[in-house]
Amino acid sequence: MAEPITKTNAVNAGKRLDSSDELKARVLNAVYESDRIAPLSGYKLLAGRHLTTNVGIVVIDGDFNRDAFKLAVDEIKAAGLKASRMYAYGRTGSYSGQAISFSKFSEIGVELPDAVPALREVTRTVCRVGYGFADVTVSVPNDAAEPDIETAVLDAAGNHSYSEKEAHYEMEGGSGPELKDEVPAVVLAQLLDTLSGLGFSADQEISGADAVDAIAQAYAVAVERLKGTSGEPCVIFSQSEDGFWNKDLGWGDAASATHYFITPSQLPLSQDADAKLVPLSTAEGPQASVALEEDIYSGFVRVEGKRIQLDFSAPTGASQLEVDAAFFGALTMATDVDYLKIGTRPRT
Repeated sequence: MAEPITKTNAVNAGKRLDSSDELKARVLNAVYESDRIAPLSGYKLLAGRHLTTNVGIVVIDGDFNRDAFKLAVDEIKAAGLKASRMYAYGRTGSYSGQAISFSKFSEIGVELPDAVPALREVTRTVCRVGYGFADVTVSVPNDAAEPDIETAVLDAAGNHSYSEKEAHYEMEGGSGPELKDEVPAVVLAQLLDTLSGLGFSADQEISGADAVDAIAQAYAVAVERLKGTSGEPCVIFSQSEDGFWNKDLGWGDAASATHYFITPSQLPLSQDADAKLVPLSTAEGPQASVALEEDIYSGFVRVEGKRIQLDFSAPTGASQLEVDAAFFGALTMATDVDYLKIGTRPRT
């Protein structure tokens, strides 16, 4: 029994290299008198032969392209028919030649359901905000654009490894809000949402271990999203100490550095008094060694005819004001500097 042609078994017009017995019969009946043709079976494309010309009749449920032409020629030769010409019928025809007489189904009155696009599997990383990450795989049409893929992935996220479909999900690495300054407020809301979900907003018992794990994950997500925005945290770096500051452990590597979201009132002591705040993103990854490079200067001042010269350093790419500040900082380390207030006056 021939398989009915339905919406569910129609396929992408550009991918299929066969056709059903029913479709072949419909084409033959629509175009030819029954006593002029001989139906053939056992072939993917070859549907019959014309009795007068001994030419093959080819039907494809898709696009008659170069691959279809080559397959049709092979089947025509295998059937012992004339290989110098063929009658071809399909949804579309992207390949042509002198040996081909092609007609679309729509031109011969054969109506078929629209082709269903062929599917492909894609995987994207999804973040349940304030909770964690998961790789979600979905099937999408071959020609699906990235926004369509993201929509499909987010729709499937709640049925994946997370139990709450109504939770807030987003694409990891997505563009986020268009205005960078809006990101800190969004991240704060997500962090507070995490705390609320743990029970901090209600009079209920809270599991300490679960809370610590959830908050730690939410913090990591928040910090990652804040990089490159006005809310990005800073860390304290010292070239002379060759490390980053941890308020409990002292100088160490970048991974253990304390994050500062508000400028501290005082910087820690370092060997050359060169402790400074740097954005977290410049202290991480392969770019850290470049971002933390510094230029070496030799500067001098003359006080009452006496020349004082000393060497100092400033970050590569520093502004003139930053270089001046670095020189003055080095000067205060090499000399005794003190101040005495002698009065007050209006600013001009």
